[in-house]
Amino acid sequence: KQWYQRRVAITAGIENFDDIGKPCLKITHASFKTGNLVLAARNPEERDNWVNVLRECSKVTWNNAQLGAAQIKLLEENTAKINKEKTDYIEKLQAEAELRKHEEGKKEELEILAKQLEEEKSKMEDIANKFKEEKEMTHQELLDAMSAMKSLDEERAKMDNEREELQQNLKKMKKEKSTDWTLR
Repeated sequence: KQWYQRRVAITAGIENFDDIGKPCLKITHASFKTGNLVLAARNPEERDNWVNVLRECSKVTWNNAQLGAAQIKLLEENTAKINKEKTDYIEKLQAEAELRKHEEGKKEELEILAKQLEEEKSKMEDIANKFKEEKEMTHQELLDAMSAMKSLDEERAKMDNEREELQQNLKKMKKEKSTDWTLR
């Protein structure tokens, strides 16, 4: 920015110069080590035209310097803004990466838990199958026991009938025997 301003201020040394008998123009500049630059023109109109053009050029240079300074300032502001956005994006990405890392940890924990639950489910199914088999065996044993009890009930009823018959026969025989003894 300062370089442009110095350059414009230094190039402002343009003037008419007629000391050698011809229409000339003199340009002074601090960077000219051997002195000033003197240029000859064919006629005063051409010289005046050159002076006007060079002065306009210095204005253009001044305007360009101001424009360049404004653009540099704008670029610096944009760079600062972009750097801020970059920092914000990096922070967001780091936070998101941390969140995903945390979610990955949770996912791994859930996978381990799911595996444990699957193993527990398998054990429970095995136990349920054993209980089902035991229930079926117990049911069959109960049916067998009921069938055996029914058979025993039938045999007991049959034996009760036989016992009653035997008791009646025994009573008859006692009666007969007692009548036989009395007859004798």
